[in-house]
Amino acid sequence: LSLFPNPSTGHVDIRLAKGEKMQKILVYSITGQVLYQEKITVPLNERILDLKLSKGIYFLEVLTENSRMSKKLVIR
Repeated sequence: LSLFPNPSTGHVDIRLAKGEKMQKILVYSITGQVLYQEKITVPLNERILDLKLSKGIYFLEVLTENSRMSKKLVIR
């Protein structure tokens, strides 16, 4: 799972390795509150988000058919 740019102003490119397909994307606050959720109907290995979040640290989680991956996302 790669996120860039990170830190970001809210515009984030999410990429998975070849063969991996996103099924769901979630963004959590540092306290665990779900702030963004998207179910992917056509599985993709790349997605661009334009998140409207306040400055801070968040966790972005991607679910695929076989795994759950997460990375820290910094919004500045």
